[in-house]
Amino acid sequence: MKSTAALIFSALPFFALIFESSQLEAKTFKTAEVSWLARASEAGITAFHVCGTADILASRKSLNKDFLSGPNMTGYLLVGLFNYGKYRQIVEEKTQKDAATALQEEFSKTHLWSYSEENGFVDLGAPTSFNPFFKRTIKDCINGAKSNVGADCSQFEGSDKRSCCSEKFSGPVVAWGTKGEYRLSYSPDPSVRVKVAGEAKNRFCNVSDRISIEK
Repeated sequence: MKSTAALIFSALPFFALIFESSQLEAKTFKTAEVSWLARASEAGITAFHVCGTADILASRKSLNKDFLSGPNMTGYLLVGLFNYGKYRQIVEEKTQKDAATALQEEFSKTHLWSYSEENGFVDLGAPTSFNPFFKRTIKDCINGAKSNVGADCSQFEGSDKRSCCSEKFSGPVVAWGTKGEYRLSYSPDPSVRVKVAGEAKNRFCNVSDRISIEK
């Protein structure tokens, strides 16, 4: 059975109309609404994108229930992540080389934070490696190349061609840690996920909703 996060993305075209070119309005929660938000605020975090179980959503219920998981009951936040609209713009308007450069620059500003009840929030720093992974962007495909998954979209025109070029677009893989222990696969179709070394299951990240903390 697909996860909630996977169903949300797979049920829609990769660049569905619900995602505008700018970030969706940030959702704000008071520290009293979510059990761990006060400790995030104390660590200096004011806004973030959340990663959790396959059911993670930007809601009070989900943040309390689906944030902590894994054998050590830990959670992860992406702080400083650029907005989803910018990612969409980069892969739609730039060729592979320029897109890879732009995305690496954007991800270099993103810090991964870990959380456990014992240790609180720990800043794992900026990424230690970046692999663009994709061989062609949506722009390359629209200009005549095959899609990133090898599909021939030349038979389509207009929005149908864009949908063909966008389907199952695999984004970059970004890693944190001295040995790349934390690997983010940024592929919104079907899901953005984090693989933590030593854990069997992925963490899923909500990249469409930026969450702000209100004291």
